[in-house]
Amino acid sequence: MTRVSFAPRTDETGTVYEVKLALPKDITDLVLRLGMTGDVNFITNELPDVIAIPSKYIKNSNGIKQIKKNVDGRVQSTEVTTGLTVDGMVEIISGLEPGDQVYDQTR
Repeated sequence: MTRVSFAPRTDETGTVYEVKLALPKDITDLVLRLGMTGDVNFITNELPDVIAIPSKYIKNSNGIKQIKKNVDGRVQSTEVTTGLTVDGMVEIISGLEPGDQVYDQTR
């Protein structure tokens, strides 16, 4: 890649950044054509072995974050410690274990 523009283009729908690529001199075998567009997702950070749940499953009451989970067949409120939030998913640092069943707080 040669460069990615600093600011997005304003004449497009969504956020579009111009990307300049260096191509080989002989491009007869390339499947690229003028005017082609594409979508790209950039991964800026990865966290392995993380428990994450949708934010709607977490209730914030007086600064205390709680979830409702199944404990021995009963619904119980449990305090959780949260980490990063990405695309509506919240990292749970403590208070939830793999396999725990959680309930939607908006219902």
